[in-house]
Amino acid sequence: FRAGDSIPWAEVWERMNRLSESEQIDGVWLYPSGSGDTVSFAPRIRHAPGLSAAGGFAYDNSLGGRVWFAGLSENLLGLGLGLSSKLALGGLRNELELGVRKNLRYRWRVLAPTMLATAAEEKVPLYDAEGSDTGSITVQELVGFAGLERAYGRGWRMRAGFEGRTWDEPDGSNSAGGVLLRM
Repeated sequence: FRAGDSIPWAEVWERMNRLSESEQIDGVWLYPSGSGDTVSFAPRIRHAPGLSAAGGFAYDNSLGGRVWFAGLSENLLGLGLGLSSKLALGGLRNELELGVRKNLRYRWRVLAPTMLATAAEEKVPLYDAEGSDTGSITVQELVGFAGLERAYGRGWRMRAGFEGRTWDEPDGSNSAGGVLLRM
């Protein structure tokens, strides 16, 4: 649109909905002015924070406690790269996840080449036929993903690419890999 153009309400509504799905914009203040049937806007954009962090905890009687911390850095080194990390510690499972993605615009949607790596260690409880605890085994796991993510709005996101994993358990090491499609 150009200054002075008439804008159909349906199009304004559609574009505002698209804008609300953006991960890089936190808000837009329109600052309307005018009189009668004419209105002018002086929009100001409020960008999303470049660095975010969060944490939480949970407790379950059978699984024990779990605490997690996560961080997200947008526009790392001015390259438009997003770096994410998550550390989760619990009674049965500990894991560290690191990810990097590059947000690219594709018809108002974000198409993001993504790489993720997760390292985890889990204690798997063992039980006998009567349900009595007989100890546990420890499983170590490495998971890697490389592919694309696409945001569809309203919290929906698709991830497609290749995933590989390897894990060590008392009986030996195993690995698997393949194509992944996740909604």
